[in-house]
Amino acid sequence: MQRGRSLQRLQVIADTKSDLALARLAEVNRQISTLESEKQELERRFSHIARSAMTALEVQALGKYRDWVRIRCANLESETARLQENAAQLKEQARLDFGKSQAIKKLRAQSRNRSSSVA
Repeated sequence: MQRGRSLQRLQVIADTKSDLALARLAEVNRQISTLESEKQELERRFSHIARSAMTALEVQALGKYRDWVRIRCANLESETARLQENAAQLKEQARLDFGKSQAIKKLRAQSRNRSSSVA
Protein backbone atom coordinates (compact mmCIF):
# COMPACT_ATOMS: atom_id res chain seq x y z
CA MET A 1 0.00 0.00 0.00
CA GLN A 2 2.85 2.40 0.83
CA ARG A 3 4.39 1.73 -2.58
CA GLY A 4 1.12 2.73 -4.25
CA ARG A 5 1.05 6.05 -2.42
CA SER A 6 4.68 6.72 -3.25
CA LEU A 7 4.04 5.99 -6.90
CA GLN A 8 0.98 8.22 -6.83
CA ARG A 9 3.07 11.10 -5.45
CA LEU A 10 5.73 10.48 -8.06
CA GLN A 11 3.00 10.48 -10.71
CA VAL A 12 1.77 13.88 -9.58
CA ILE A 13 5.31 15.27 -9.67
CA ALA A 14 6.04 13.76 -13.09
CA ASP A 15 2.75 15.05 -14.53
CA THR A 16 3.43 18.52 -13.14
CA LYS A 17 6.93 18.58 -14.60
CA SER A 18 5.57 17.42 -17.95
CA ASP A 19 2.85 20.10 -17.91
CA LEU A 20 5.37 22.80 -16.99
CA ALA A 21 7.74 21.74 -19.76
CA LEU A 22 4.91 21.91 -22.29
CA ALA A 23 3.84 25.32 -20.99
CA ARG A 24 7.41 26.64 -21.31
CA LEU A 25 7.62 25.27 -24.84
CA ALA A 26 4.29 26.88 -25.77
CA GLU A 27 5.48 30.24 -24.42
CA VAL A 28 8.74 30.10 -26.38
CA ASN A 29 6.84 29.15 -29.54
CA ARG A 30 4.50 32.10 -28.94
CA GLN A 31 7.51 34.41 -28.62
CA ILE A 32 9.00 33.04 -31.85
CA SER A 33 5.71 33.63 -33.65
CA THR A 34 5.55 37.20 -32.32
CA LEU A 35 9.09 37.96 -33.51
CA GLU A 36 8.44 36.47 -36.93
CA SER A 37 5.22 38.50 -37.26
CA GLU A 38 7.04 41.69 -36.29
CA LYS A 39 9.73 41.06 -38.90
CA GLN A 40 7.16 40.39 -41.62
CA GLU A 41 5.24 43.53 -40.69
CA LEU A 42 8.39 45.69 -40.81
CA GLU A 43 9.28 44.30 -44.23
CA ARG A 44 5.72 44.81 -45.48
CA ARG A 45 5.60 48.41 -44.26
CA PHE A 46 8.98 49.24 -45.76
CA SER A 47 8.00 47.71 -49.09
CA HIS A 48 4.75 49.70 -49.11
CA ILE A 49 6.50 52.97 -48.27
CA ALA A 50 9.29 52.37 -50.79
CA ARG A 51 6.72 52.07 -53.61
CA SER A 52 5.20 55.48 -52.80
CA ALA A 53 6.08 58.66 -54.68
CA MET A 54 8.55 60.68 -52.60
CA THR A 55 10.31 63.98 -52.40
CA ALA A 56 14.10 64.12 -52.14
CA LEU A 57 13.84 64.64 -48.38
CA GLU A 58 11.54 61.60 -48.07
CA VAL A 59 14.00 59.50 -50.09
CA GLN A 60 16.74 60.45 -47.64
CA ALA A 61 14.51 59.58 -44.69
CA LEU A 62 13.58 56.32 -46.39
CA GLY A 63 17.27 55.41 -46.59
CA LYS A 64 17.63 55.87 -42.84
CA TYR A 65 14.43 53.96 -42.24
CA ARG A 66 15.67 51.15 -44.52
CA ASP A 67 18.89 50.93 -42.49
CA TRP A 68 16.92 50.80 -39.26
CA VAL A 69 14.60 48.10 -40.68
CA ARG A 70 17.62 46.01 -41.74
CA ILE A 71 19.19 46.27 -38.29
CA ARG A 72 15.91 45.51 -36.54
CA CYS A 73 15.21 42.54 -38.81
CA ALA A 74 18.72 41.18 -38.19
CA ASN A 75 18.15 41.52 -34.44
CA LEU A 76 14.78 39.79 -34.74
CA GLU A 77 16.35 36.95 -36.73
CA SER A 78 19.08 36.56 -34.12
CA GLU A 79 16.57 36.49 -31.28
CA THR A 80 14.37 34.04 -33.20
CA ALA A 81 17.34 31.71 -33.76
CA ARG A 82 18.19 31.83 -30.05
CA LEU A 83 14.60 31.05 -29.12
CA GLN A 84 14.43 28.22 -31.65
CA GLU A 85 17.46 26.62 -30.01
CA ASN A 86 15.77 27.04 -26.64
CA ALA A 87 12.56 25.55 -28.05
CA ALA A 88 14.46 22.49 -29.29
CA GLN A 89 15.88 21.95 -25.81
CA LEU A 90 12.49 22.48 -24.19
CA LYS A 91 10.88 20.06 -26.64
CA GLU A 92 13.41 17.40 -25.70
CA GLN A 93 12.85 18.07 -22.00
CA ALA A 94 9.08 17.85 -22.47
CA ARG A 95 9.52 14.55 -24.30
CA LEU A 96 11.66 13.16 -21.48
CA ASP A 97 9.29 14.40 -18.76
CA PHE A 98 6.31 12.91 -20.57
CA GLY A 99 8.17 9.60 -20.91
CA LYS A 100 8.88 9.55 -17.19
CA SER A 101 5.24 10.25 -16.46
CA GLN A 102 4.17 7.39 -18.71
CA ALA A 103 6.68 5.02 -17.12
CA ILE A 104 5.36 5.83 -13.66
CA LYS A 105 1.78 5.26 -14.87
CA LYS A 106 2.81 1.80 -16.04
CA LEU A 107 4.49 1.07 -12.71
CA ARG A 108 1.35 2.16 -10.85
CA ALA A 109 -0.81 -0.07 -13.04
CA GLN A 110 1.53 -3.01 -12.46
CA SER A 111 1.53 -2.31 -8.73
CA ARG A 112 -2.28 -2.20 -8.65
CA ASN A 113 -2.48 -5.44 -10.64
CA ARG A 114 -0.11 -7.16 -8.24
CA SER A 115 -2.02 -5.85 -5.24
CA SER A 116 -5.36 -7.04 -6.60
CA SER A 117 -4.00 -10.47 -7.53
CA VAL A 118 -2.49 -10.92 -4.05
CA ALA A 119 -5.69 -9.86 -2.27
